[in-house]
Amino acid sequence: AELPGRAGRRYLVTQGMSHEVWLEQLRRGTLDLAILLTVSEGPRYGLAIIQHLEAFTDLVVTEGTIYPILGRLTREGLLEAEWVDGEASHLVALSEIGQARVHGYLFVLRQSLKTFLPPDVVSDAVREIESHLRERIDAAAPVPDERAALEKILSELGPPSRVAQAYSAERTIDEAVATGRVVPMLRAVWHLAVSTVAGFFAALGLFVGYLTGAAFLILAVMKPIFPDNVGFWVRTDESGAIPLKLGANFTPPANETVVGGYWVILLCLVLGLAILVGTHRGARGFLRWWRERHRS
Repeated sequence: AELPGRAGRRYLVTQGMSHEVWLEQLRRGTLDLAILLTVSEGPRYGLAIIQHLEAFTDLVVTEGTIYPILGRLTREGLLEAEWVDGEASHLVALSEIGQARVHGYLFVLRQSLKTFLPPDVVSDAVREIESHLRERIDAAAPVPDERAALEKILSELGPPSRVAQAYSAERTIDEAVATGRVVPMLRAVWHLAVSTVAGFFAALGLFVGYLTGAAFLILAVMKPIFPDNVGFWVRTDESGAIPLKLGANFTPPANETVVGGYWVILLCLVLGLAILVGTHRGARGFLRWWRERHRS
């Protein structure tokens, strides 16, 4: 925006970026620059970089923060990791064997994800998990035995099949809770149904609810087509008229008759929609509860 009465321009924060987000981005950029300036004076270990920043800046940095940043700057080509006296400054520059182990793990993970997720999201899922895996590698404590350190990280992460199942379930549940669409909801409940007891009963309730709601809507559609076969059925005997059911019957016994006019259509529509909406909201609430329970 132009400054009134002065030449030149001043520049404001990009529209749509909150003040908190802007401050966080500024802090990250400042920390990256401070690390590069520190290392520009000569090679340093991660701990030495932390001590230097604490001594000469107001930045508060921990080992859990510094190693992921060093890994990212190394991958961007701004830093290099060196071995000194049999020890690595940080575990980011994997050997060919280490890289092959990671690629093999990700290959099995990709194949496992294909059994749970649509093909168009598998690649994104693998990239996300790979990013998380490499961040853990970058943050690992310095050890000379790369193989042992890498196997420890992979074992803590879990077997690829289990990681794929957990990730796909979490992603599917997140999509179902966020969008509320029927297909993601059904897919999320199915994921839980095949792996948990609570999910099985939730899927059973969802099936019964949707089926009952759909049945009432079908009755509403059939009533104007078969007015003498759809409605409230009663049985007449010596004791009088006994109500039996609301439904359709195309071969009724002689002592059963249908009552109710076209107002049955409105009743079935209201009941069907109410049951469908209630079932859908109940399933979404269950998924939301499940997600919060497993994240807490």
